[in-house]
Amino acid sequence: MNDRYEIIRKLGNGSSNRFVVLKIGVSKNGNHAYLAIQRDLASKAAEDSDSRYVVALLDSFIQEGPNGHHPCSVLEPMGPSVSSILNAPRKILDLRNMQPRRFSTQKTKAILRDVLCGLRFLHSNDIVHGDLQSGNVLFSVRDLNLISVDDLRQDINSSRIEYLKRKDGKIDKWAPKYLIVAMPLNDYVRPDEEQHVKIIDLESAFLESEPPPRIVTPVALRAPETILGGPVSRSIDIWSLGCLLFELLTGMPLFQLAVVGNADEALDDDYMIQLAEVLSPLPESITSKWPRAGQYFGPNGERLDAAVGKSKEDSLHSDDDLDEEEEEEDDFDDDEVEFPTGGFGPPLPCDPLEKLFGDNKPQDVNGDEEKTILSLLRWMLQYEVSERPTVDQVLDHAWFET
Repeated sequence: MNDRYEIIRKLGNGSSNRFVVLKIGVSKNGNHAYLAIQRDLASKAAEDSDSRYVVALLDSFIQEGPNGHHPCSVLEPMGPSVSSILNAPRKILDLRNMQPRRFSTQKTKAILRDVLCGLRFLHSNDIVHGDLQSGNVLFSVRDLNLISVDDLRQDINSSRIEYLKRKDGKIDKWAPKYLIVAMPLNDYVRPDEEQHVKIIDLESAFLESEPPPRIVTPVALRAPETILGGPVSRSIDIWSLGCLLFELLTGMPLFQLAVVGNADEALDDDYMIQLAEVLSPLPESITSKWPRAGQYFGPNGERLDAAVGKSKEDSLHSDDDLDEEEEEEDDFDDDEVEFPTGGFGPPLPCDPLEKLFGDNKPQDVNGDEEKTILSLLRWMLQYEVSERPTVDQVLDHAWFET
């Protein structure tokens, strides 16, 4: 490819070494702004030791294809993501005793410390990552220059998914004839004592002074100002990292949303309701920017018995419909039904942050450390942007000093 690179292995889908990773982007009408950010960071990497915690851009070019111009990033090889390790298929699946999968507390702290150093490099250059999540944090691999090409080369014949065909039988000149199964470098991850992680995927990154019209962070990791259309800053990365801190320590997401089957507006509403219950009542500065706040909360902040994703009028019509169905089916007892979110009924109440963490914390976290972690979470998850800590302040927090 590009007369310089030979493809020997597919590591996955995404989003001066002998081996590099080629990330081929989807053609987007020539919008390759993120490559400029990557090039700028690459030019400054040698001057900042924190750059080692962000996957390095080694080269970039545009590849012509039948679907248009594809931006290609040449990156250093990396291992699996934090997410793929924690969500890997279990060898033995016991649905009656599903224990959360998580790292030790010390390893989690080391991972988060590396992520913070990577963020410090980005933020010091006025770059906001904008999509900080466990899938964008990758483990480093050992020196692949010490491994032969044949050992690394992927056997195409055994990992090929045969020819793709359109449903209508027609042939596209722009469609691939076959797909290749990904083979990540899991077997080449550095041993624990040498291990560190790096932030990847700057396709959603932006200059703090030039925020995009839409933030792509998963809803459950988004700072409230990104949902309400307020000004966004590097502080949204701090909020996402706070959610990630809780998730890595407990093995469960802080905010649990039913993504499938919900419209964006319903997801946003469900999230805002959970914020009020898990963290604290929403201040007027937030409710005034949330056009549907009055649908779910009364004048004194009390929760109303309203379904997410439906107007009050729709909820009334739904109640009438249910009454008609109950008349037809006398055996139906709605008192025994727990309504899911998404317009079928009011969402179930959420526990506050302290109880959620206390009930799901790792066994090696004692009472004193629990209080320290909760103080950090409360600080990072402030509604008021100006009250959230900077990267340096988080690194200086008592929990990271031990």
